[in-house]
Amino acid sequence: MENKGNELRKLDNSDFIPEYFYLLPEAKQNEYIQRKLDNEIDLDRTKQEKVLQSKVAEHDMSVAQAHIQALDSNRKFYTVTQKFEMGSGKVEVSIRGGDTKFIVPIVVSVGAIIMGILFLL
Repeated sequence: MENKGNELRKLDNSDFIPEYFYLLPEAKQNEYIQRKLDNEIDLDRTKQEKVLQSKVAEHDMSVAQAHIQALDSNRKFYTVTQKFEMGSGKVEVSIRGGDTKFIVPIVVSVGAIIMGILFLL
């Protein structure tokens, strides 16, 4: 199969069985199948943990955004730093401001970027 344009493609190896599989004794075949099933279970668990981390981070970001919007910025300056651990990594958001007319577009932009990262998972 030729890969035109150096594009990424998904390798479907869910039904991958080596050619020599049927030449193995039955005990080795069963051991191989058990290992394959254990690996698939571990992969599914890891994927679910990463998705859960991302959902928790998304919730935490929305709470932080609501907190920032609720700050009294009349003649005040503030700095807010938040760290979020998502399924794909860690993100640190640091916001300094005091003028809500200036800070809200920045928070919305940062939130949109982070949401975009989440959807790439």
